[in-house]
Amino acid sequence: LSLRVFESDFLCLRPRAGDVWFTQFDELKHVTPKAEYDRSHDFHVAIDPGVETGAVWFQVYPSWDGIWMDIKVFGDYFGYDLGAEQNALNIIKRTKDLTGVGMSRARVSIDPAAHSRTATGPVVKGEYERVGCFGRTGLEEWPHMGHHNPKVNSLSLLEAVLQSADGRIGITFHPRCDRLIKAFSNYVRRRKDGQLLDEPKDPQHP
Repeated sequence: LSLRVFESDFLCLRPRAGDVWFTQFDELKHVTPKAEYDRSHDFHVAIDPGVETGAVWFQVYPSWDGIWMDIKVFGDYFGYDLGAEQNALNIIKRTKDLTGVGMSRARVSIDPAAHSRTATGPVVKGEYERVGCFGRTGLEEWPHMGHHNPKVNSLSLLEAVLQSADGRIGITFHPRCDRLIKAFSNYVRRRKDGQLLDEPKDPQHP
């Protein structure tokens, strides 16, 4: 009996094991101080804007065989109901705090939905660009993950990267990424009439 199953099904400290989306996630394997920022390597900032705005800072290293990858996530951010401008300024500051360098050294990407307008009018992406929240290639958009349920496609990709079939770990998180670690531990599938569905429960903030 694993510690995770014991904590979820017996102590009720986690979601039921059968409900959890990221079944491969294991804090003992995926959380390590070794996922620290490496000044000699490029880094990325990915932003998901909205009323609940999230961002992650990470670096990608190719494997020795050129097939697998090693992703190290060294920072995260969450802001609630702050507005696009304030979130952008916070992300700029967070980048400086984490890396010691500015946004211009990073590749910065954003959810394509940021083209939509806020309740007050301005396009979210434009607000980020206006205050300088963009990288050396501008403010790129996340790749499209297919027209049929792109959220599920993205989650499935993350699940595959967590650990390969032969046991290789593809992504690690620095312990400071507490919100992200909790998210991977607690993200669950949606239930309908007692049945688990192949889609996430929504919403699941933060």
